[in-house]
This record gives sequence, structure tokens and C-alpha cells, in this order.
Amino acid sequence: MKKLILAIAVTLLAIVSYNQPVSAQNKDAGVVLQPVYQSYFALKDALVASDGKAAQSAAESLYKNIAAVPMDKLGSSHTVWMNLQSKLSFDAEHMKGTNDIGHHREHFVSLSKNMYELMKVATYGKTVYYQHCPMYNKKKGGANWLSLDKAIKNPYFGSKMLTCGSTTETLE
Repeated sequence: MKKLILAIAVTLLAIVSYNQPVSAQNKDAGVVLQPVYQSYFALKDALVASDGKAAQSAAESLYKNIAAVPMDKLGSSHTVWMNLQSKLSFDAEHMKGTNDIGHHREHFVSLSKNMYELMKVATYGKTVYYQHCPMYNKKKGGANWLSLDKAIKNPYFGSKMLTCGSTTETLE
């Protein structure tokens, strides 16, 4: 009888732990990932301004912040982080080594794709817009990025085509 009561108690605890804190864990993971997200947005802003040195600096900050993430604090987002961490690091590392804006923009395509996947499970805590430019990377269907601004400010073309694009999704 004691084993049955213990088994029921463990099962109920597992159900409560699984169902309730997941969204709280995702918010907690979002808090843990704030430095990564903020570095990404700084990088995006540098690309909008076509500022290679600022983009290089933001990429270096992003690279350091990715490496500093305390994985034990990611909760249910840990698995997603483990799948994306090396991809995010790869792009940030390539971008931090140069001030070539074209090179930054090439890596920003996959960086943004992976940040979007991460942000879907570990929320930023503010409204984030997933935006799309059909002209950059045209042969592959365009390119996406995340923005805190609803207004389009294209990081792939900067002032040449600043408002080219549209919002495809809103993450809350």
C-alpha cells in the first residue's frame, strides 16, 4: 500500500511539474538568454546602419554571451539550446573576425533562423517581430530576421532598401 501511495504521489508531482512550470521555465530561460538576445538585436541594428565595425563588435559580444549561457538554468529549453548553440556560435564567430558587412549579412541569414527557433521556445519577454526580405538570398526564398520594431528596417540592405520586407509573425 505504501508503494502504491508513493507511486501515485510521484506521478501526480511529475504531472504538475510537467504541465505547470513549462511556460514559467520558458520565461526563465528567456531571462537567462537576455544577453544573447540583446547582442543579436545590437548586431541587427549595426547591419541596418551598414556599420561593419559595430557589427563586428556586436558579433563578438554575441559570441561571448552564447558561451556564457548557464545551461543548467534553461529548464525545458535546454534541449533546444543544445541543438542550436553550436550553430549560433559558428555564425557569431565568423562575424566577429571581420568588419566586412557583406560577410556579416551572409551569416546573419542562418543566425536569424536559429535565433528564431530559440526565441519560439525561450521568449524574449517583449514583443518581437519576425520579418522577411524577399530580395536578399532570392534564390533561396529570401531572408528573415527578428526585430523589436514593427516598422521594417532591413538589415540585409541597410539604407539601400531600408523598408523592403514584411512582418511574417509576431512572437509574444
